[in-house]
Amino acid sequence: MEVILTINEHGVLENAEFDDLAGLEVDPDCEDIVDLAHKTTLVIPDSVTRIGARAFYDKRWLTGVTIPGSVLSIENDAFTDCNYLETVIMGDSVTAIGARAFAWCESLKSIRVPDKVTMLKDRTFYACSSLESVALPDNVTEIGEEVFACCCSLKSVVLPESVKRIGYHAFSRCTSLANITILNKMAVISPHAFTGCGTGLAIRGG
Repeated sequence: MEVILTINEHGVLENAEFDDLAGLEVDPDCEDIVDLAHKTTLVIPDSVTRIGARAFYDKRWLTGVTIPGSVLSIENDAFTDCNYLETVIMGDSVTAIGARAFAWCESLKSIRVPDKVTMLKDRTFYACSSLESVALPDNVTEIGEEVFACCCSLKSVVLPESVKRIGYHAFSRCTSLANITILNKMAVISPHAFTGCGTGLAIRGG
């Protein structure tokens, strides 16, 4: 069995599915069982220039993905609800990551945002409950609404000096967050950016 990628004439990866479920001694109506039987790490080919909206939506068989340098953007909901996705390696050519692109990826443990990304859109990493480590580039200027909300394993974050705005509820309900460093003292912090993080949260300036 192999993963069949649907790539259009513009180099946009639109969908990914296994080519054959034959031979599995499981009920095909039980999606979680089928998905777990297929657990797979995927290397996306360098013919892909963009990962389309919902391309991997709810693909619970996906445990790891390597995104090559040919990919320039990852669209909205591209990997939403990939519950067993543990590792994501993004090439440095990525310039844009869409809203909710990795939301509800409950097994994702760490992420490095590529250097050319300047904005994290709303709910990019929402409810990534196992996320412990985040590396943000020096070029990012805005953290959108609820980007890291409900990332309850996140303990420490450094926001680079380039960040000018931290969105509404950006880190809300990050119940393990103990330290956050905001290097830009002039950054605008929206209401409730840190609601529900607990009384022990230390917010430090640069």
